[in-house]
Amino acid sequence: MNTGIQDAYSLGWKLADSREEILQTYESERRANAARVLGISTDLMQKHQDGDETALERGKDTQQLDITYRDPSDETLLTKGDRAPDSPLTDAQGNKLRLFDLFRGPHETLLRLAPSTLANHPCAVDVVRADPTGDTYASPEAFEFYHATNGDEILIRTDGYLTNQCGRSGPGCGTRGRPPRPGRRLGSPGCRPAGGGRADCRRSGPSAST
Repeated sequence: MNTGIQDAYSLGWKLADSREEILQTYESERRANAARVLGISTDLMQKHQDGDETALERGKDTQQLDITYRDPSDETLLTKGDRAPDSPLTDAQGNKLRLFDLFRGPHETLLRLAPSTLANHPCAVDVVRADPTGDTYASPEAFEFYHATNGDEILIRTDGYLTNQCGRSGPGCGTRGRPPRPGRRLGSPGCRPAGGGRADCRRSGPSAST
């Protein structure tokens, strides 16, 4: 079931994006995972047939939270194709929430860590180490989990996987070469505020970046 849901979500946002280069990534990403799941199922069935007492045990392989689409030759700690880590957040009003709360929904997210400029992305999330103000969130853990330094920007796909990382001197990650959409900031129309003082970005449709 996990595999089917992930397949459908992956295909859905890539169809919505409609660019050929995005659609082509569906098979390369999900086929490898399908082969992995079939291998796990085969191993579990063999254990049942052999009377292995561990046949009913389930671990991270069946939970599928460790799936990655990274280049196998990439040995960096966190890179394009990895699942975006979660992290606790505190907003300017003292409300507690998590990064996954802000990633949830049919939109990509530009995670900006201690930014020094205004965001040009319609669903940017600005995180500082402490003392958040306005629409920013505090999370020293996020800097650790993302191996980030001040000014880093990380673009997170609709399905919660990392697609891009820009350094402090690089161009903004958020627009993928397209003009920014003015007036679509967290808390504005199209980026619907949610309960507890947080902002949960809702756009008119899924977007995609790989």
